[in-house]
Amino acid sequence: MKFVISQSLNCGVIIPDGQSLDIDNFTFLPDSNTNPTAKKIMVTVEADTKEEAVPMAQKQFNEFLAKLTLIDNSKYILEGQMSVLDLNTKVTTNTMTVSAGGFIVKNGNEIKNFYESKIAGKKPRKKPLGLYRDAILSDQSFERYRNFYRVLECYFGDTISITTWIKAKEPRVTMKKK
Repeated sequence: MKFVISQSLNCGVIIPDGQSLDIDNFTFLPDSNTNPTAKKIMVTVEADTKEEAVPMAQKQFNEFLAKLTLIDNSKYILEGQMSVLDLNTKVTTNTMTVSAGGFIVKNGNEIKNFYESKIAGKKPRKKPLGLYRDAILSDQSFERYRNFYRVLECYFGDTISITTWIKAKEPRVTMKKK
């Protein structure tokens, strides 16, 4: 069975035609015809039940939005309002929670072009990509540093290699000596 899942999104993506913006298998939708900023993201998934479809869609949303974070370190935050349309029965289920935030507005076509030329079709490692996105989304400096450090651990594997890499990039950085 196919389900169309749409979830509210807090970001600063402008949809140039004001209707929708398709990137990969995802569609950005505006809140209204008068405000062309993306307020929802939508994907179609195949699952046996709605209960299976929702976590599948959320995983796909998170992985896709993490890839978009690579473009310009922008925040893409999924919010609580979700709609699930069962294409077989044509029944829609809605859930809702409220949150708020603000973003720098960007042209959706520029994001789409960059994504298609640099990211689409590539298979980045999921763990470091998720850690990178978590670092970008965090407002706390310790959390950001820890998650960026953990990204490096995924590639280097040990703290000596990470320290060497950091010193090569930032030779004046103060580091604690044992």
